Amino acid sequence: MTELDGGEDEARDAAGGDRVGAGEAAGGVAGGEAPGRGRGRWDRRVSEEARKESARRRLVEATALVVASRGATATAGEIIGLAGTGRNTFYEHFDGVDAAVSEVIRTAVRDLGNALHESTAETRAPRERIRSLATAWLAGTAKNPLATAVLLETVSEGRTLLLAELEKELRGALELGRTAGALSVATEPLRVACALGTFVAAATHVARTADVDLRAAADTLTDVTLRSFR
Repeated sequence: MTELDGGEDEARDAAGGDRVGAGEAAGGVAGGEAPGRGRGRWDRRVSEEARKESARRRLVEATALVVASRGATATAGEIIGLAGTGRNTFYEHFDGVDAAVSEVIRTAVRDLGNALHESTAETRAPRERIRSLATAWLAGTAKNPLATAVLLETVSEGRTLLLAELEKELRGALELGRTAGALSVATEPLRVACALGTFVAAATHVARTADVDLRAAADTLTDVTLRSFR
């Protein structure tokens, strides 16, 4: 398909129809499947708004899958092919590939940032807070290949945003330890940067290691972090 010729995909878009099939009923990428077009008859009962929401969801899911496997070098063709939509539909929802990639990355960062904050919100003991943070960080990145892909992009807006979320929670946990007398070393920039690097290395290891013991990994990460500030 060329940029100017939408082909049969665009004809389908213009018709306003959507298909109901096994892929859609199973929830798209929930089980690791591509979020592509369903198979079956046209369902004319679906409203235009619902069809647009479905198309956008498929495009977002496809973008996340492509970025998770290839990094931020995703192309419109890859996303459109995986989502099973037409080119016109893609540009109806996004200004371009950069906009689609930015949206899925920012969503992943926001969701993981919320999980990190929630993990430490109810903890009071310094070690427990750092361990809760370590557990949420390792679990969150292991379950979300997109987050791991963002971390591996050595220079990217997404990586900067993700590490900023982690640093905010880590500094809070370390300051709690200093206030409680459990830690004695100040949270100066270089030491914090080293701690962040350890969190990134641990997340990468867990994401790439089969059958890793997440609890043991969180304990190790906690011990290494605490030793750096005692």
